[in-house]
Amino acid sequence: MRKDIIGHYQMKSRHLNEVWRLTRELGEAIGNYDTVVIQMVLDMRGEELATIATIDEEIREGLANLPREKKEELEKQIEECNDYMLQVWRKTVALDQHLNTKIAGKDSFYFDKTQMGPPL
Repeated sequence: MRKDIIGHYQMKSRHLNEVWRLTRELGEAIGNYDTVVIQMVLDMRGEELATIATIDEEIREGLANLPREKKEELEKQIEECNDYMLQVWRKTVALDQHLNTKIAGKDSFYFDKTQMGPPL
């Protein structure tokens, strides 16, 4: 079970990296005014985010079923994974905020400065 939980964190990290890559690709498509590619990338990014939500649920269930001693053994590895993923998430949200504001202006999701995107 322990390796399974760390495996889920690694899987989540790969999907977050894919969201970052797709967000950069979205920026290129926006710059090229390619609406077909923009929609395709947005759909793909949405699928990645849905997968991350599923993985998060599996992690929560796995941790809930793990004895406290085992959780404590995993804390350092989990913290390292979370630190890395938070870095990727922050740069993804920053780019997404820039792109969204560029396109939508005052109608942007991020116009309200308290918005930071979906929770990680």
